[in-house]
Amino acid sequence: MILAVALTMAGFVLTVAEVLFPSLGAFGFGAAVCIVAGDVVAARDVGPTFFWVLLGVQVVAIPLLLKGAFWALPRLPFGRGMILPAPAPETRSAVERADHLVGAEGVAESDLRPSGTARFGDDRRSVVAEAGLVPAGTRVVVAAVEGYRIVVRPKG
Repeated sequence: MILAVALTMAGFVLTVAEVLFPSLGAFGFGAAVCIVAGDVVAARDVGPTFFWVLLGVQVVAIPLLLKGAFWALPRLPFGRGMILPAPAPETRSAVERADHLVGAEGVAESDLRPSGTARFGDDRRSVVAEAGLVPAGTRVVVAAVEGYRIVVRPKG
């Protein structure tokens, strides 16, 4: 009985170690071997009642240990070094939303077939023509903004 419990405890420790330390699966494999060996010893040497109790404890404890380890990982000093921090909320993305441009007038800098580039004041944006070809130099108006897609139509 002591060997089965000791193997199960070793499996629990190796399960947590697999999350906290990069081992390319070695700790996870060792944890699985220890837990299965503990189950085999419990079934063979102690009896089926202890085996089922031990298996029930393992089924409940392993997910809880994993959840606790993943919760603790970003809070530990070495864990903060392995996980990038979340971006600050005021960080702007590489592609800025353009809802403020609806109705704005600009000039197509390239032929819009249907996509191309247009200038709105000092802003140069990638745009999509609502329909057909819009030649370069044509005055355009922003008809809609669909997510990050700016839809324009010729002014007039």
